[in-house]
Amino acid sequence: GRFELAAQPIRALRPGLEEHFFELMIRMRDESGRLVMPGEFIPAAERYNVMPTIDFWVIEEAVRVLRALPDGVPRPLLAVNVSGTSLSDQVYLERVLALLRDPGLARSVCFEVTETAAVTSLDGAVDFMRELKGRGCRFSLDDFGSGLSSFRYLRNLPVDFLKIDGEFIGNVA
Repeated sequence: GRFELAAQPIRALRPGLEEHFFELMIRMRDESGRLVMPGEFIPAAERYNVMPTIDFWVIEEAVRVLRALPDGVPRPLLAVNVSGTSLSDQVYLERVLALLRDPGLARSVCFEVTETAAVTSLDGAVDFMRELKGRGCRFSLDDFGSGLSSFRYLRNLPVDFLKIDGEFIGNVA
């Protein structure tokens, strides 16, 4: 019960793109109430194979937020990270599919997958993505360009958005 979500707005550089787009990021409070960043607890969660449980908590919270919006308020697009472990976990996929039966909710969810996680389990990632895209979900490929064969894999992954590795765009202006 010590997890919480932070929302970071994603803003378009060009008019006409998603107006209400947020990335949800998990945080944890330790026993003393101090905020613990993901870099401090995610490696242990991965090591002990509890990432699908954490990933499901995040998507459940995102759906709870979307359902709580008053009628008439446009739903934002919420990006949620999904770990490589969850990408290949059939139980996780089935639970997410059950949660996102409503196409209106599904269209408001964007799963964010790192390039490394997608490439490590390419077939599983593609199956996962196609199944959820069929429900209306969208996908973002994070850290694009950090892998050695980024463009080769890109055409195999049904993604809607790319988050380009900062190393490539740091001094673009």
